[in-house]
Amino acid sequence: MTVIAVNRHIAFSFFNPTRRSARSFRTTIAGISVWALLLQPEAARCESEDIPVEQFFANSGFSRFRISPDGRYLSAIAPWQGVPNIHVVELATRTPARVTSIARQTINNYFWANDERIVFTMDHDGNESWGLFAVNRDGTAPITLVEPIRTTGSLVFRYTRPLDLLTDDPEAILVVNNDRRLEFPDVYRLNLYDGGMQMVGRNPGNFTSWRTDQAGRVRLGEARDEMGGVAYYWRADEAVPWSKLASFAFAEPQWRPIGPPEFDLPSVLKPLQQPFTFDGSSLYVSSDIDRDCAAIYELELSTGALKRLIFETPGYDVSNMVLSDALRSPIGAYFETERPQVHWFHEEKAQIQQFLDANFPGLFTIIVSADRTHTRMVTASYGDRHPVIYALLEITDGTPVLEVLAGNETIDPERLAKIEPVRYQARDGITLHGYLTLPPDREPRGLPLLMFPHGGPQVRDSWTFDPQVQFFANRGFAVLQVNFRSSWGYGREFLHAGDRKWGTTMQFDLIDGIEWLNAQGIIDRSKIGIYGSSYGGYAVMAQLAWYPEYYRFGINFVGPSELVSLINWRKKWGQDAVYGIYTQTIGDPRTQRDLLDRFSPIHFVDQIRAPVFIVHGTRDPRVPVDQAIALRKALRKHGKRFEWMVKKDEGHGFRKTANTIELFTRIDSFIAPYR
Repeated sequence: MTVIAVNRHIAFSFFNPTRRSARSFRTTIAGISVWALLLQPEAARCESEDIPVEQFFANSGFSRFRISPDGRYLSAIAPWQGVPNIHVVELATRTPARVTSIARQTINNYFWANDERIVFTMDHDGNESWGLFAVNRDGTAPITLVEPIRTTGSLVFRYTRPLDLLTDDPEAILVVNNDRRLEFPDVYRLNLYDGGMQMVGRNPGNFTSWRTDQAGRVRLGEARDEMGGVAYYWRADEAVPWSKLASFAFAEPQWRPIGPPEFDLPSVLKPLQQPFTFDGSSLYVSSDIDRDCAAIYELELSTGALKRLIFETPGYDVSNMVLSDALRSPIGAYFETERPQVHWFHEEKAQIQQFLDANFPGLFTIIVSADRTHTRMVTASYGDRHPVIYALLEITDGTPVLEVLAGNETIDPERLAKIEPVRYQARDGITLHGYLTLPPDREPRGLPLLMFPHGGPQVRDSWTFDPQVQFFANRGFAVLQVNFRSSWGYGREFLHAGDRKWGTTMQFDLIDGIEWLNAQGIIDRSKIGIYGSSYGGYAVMAQLAWYPEYYRFGINFVGPSELVSLINWRKKWGQDAVYGIYTQTIGDPRTQRDLLDRFSPIHFVDQIRAPVFIVHGTRDPRVPVDQAIALRKALRKHGKRFEWMVKKDEGHGFRKTANTIELFTRIDSFIAPYR
């Protein structure tokens, strides 16, 4: 892809809001990005009715931009010989360089550990046993800090994951590592240049995750019991014993520290997030105690009491804040209602947000990276029809200047479909939320329908650009994404409303969505298909088996179909806490075998009428490929139609671009008769 729309500057004074520029990101281009020098020009955009599969799924552009702590360099992920690699540009000279030469594996995530050193993670072909790697910003001194282990279809999950950047020690970071005990990792200081590791926090028992305070001290531990209950332990400093702060049974009202325990936070002003206040006396937590939807509070460590409500939004969970080292306080909260949103407590950041929203109208824009002084930041903007557009935001003397870095220019957004939030009533009166995508330039009457249940199931669908949704809409399908019961974000009661109801209520929610669309005349009931991955793949098989009259085809991507073995798989590999959670959310193999058999679609394949496309990766550690093999055997036994695609170099989902393009090229042919 030739990256364009760069060196375009948009200025705006904070002190005179009436001067806001009316120019949008579609403004006339003033130059060509240095990033384009690293990529080959792409073929001209196809103007046929069907957008080519490659344009949806080819990883041909720059993404995941980060700025160095000193603000002098920009990094990004872009393909080299078809494989994503890290590239760096010096901002003063606009000199580009590729700093890694990964030939086969996929970089999962990366961050600047100091002003010169970049750390990144990779596993082996999707097995999720993460290793750590480091390289200088000019490509020198590459090193494998921790080698990822090679496993095939097992739940070994050996990993080393970043925990804290240790701003007082630029040559080291803190990591968690589970080599000693699979489920209960220890904390180590890892040297970024020679890979030396020194234990600084030995697991006292059953801590499954750790947190540090703003000074890099290990002061909070999370322990899980065999039924998925959680207990939090804390200490005033690293020289004193651990004390229990609170404990909660699974599914009861509770609080949780904000942010993830590791570095995969998608919207950050810092690459890791500590939940401690800056004086170390309190925690920032997301709590649903005495309420249904979680809100953000400050929790006092000395008493364990929630002492201050910081942010809430009625009817939706809030679980994440943004902290500022410079201001030593929380400055904003990210949350999601029907669309993603941000609320800034800090006036300057609120004004920056207004500026960004004005220049990227209709999109959701967030700050994803910042230098130490917050004078140079990377922003990311996206919408339902827009892949991420990255921009560099510089603030000098209170005036921001915006420079677009990269965006997907391979598909005209006007050719893509709008994704609209929808609500409908389930058969028992509960309101269900979701998203409906209608194919562009077609009358919303009598359309073929693609049901697209999400994975998890305790996650949610969102208003965002999804190439899968856009692919099916481009092929003429209306696409319905339902946040069915057990989806996250709508309160504790809704989250657990699907517990042990995988085969009943959670499936009714999908059928009720079909009937809701049919009552409005939007869909053609004779042309309905279903596609999903992980739990969504399970839902595909459940719908095909128990509601065969509705569906003409199904695509099961890394989904299970036999629940007893799925749950026992966790027990086999020593994941007792996950096993305990599964027994409460899916069913207990020891006491509810009949229920689990009734909820396992593999026992009902004789009822399936539609052809099934089975897709899996042999290195899948979450849903073993044995599930796909057993399903194929059952389909063959009953003479059912199916297609088969299993990749030896993939895990729980496909990461490699060539495999994804091959998959959707085959899906294109598979769904053609039902368009």
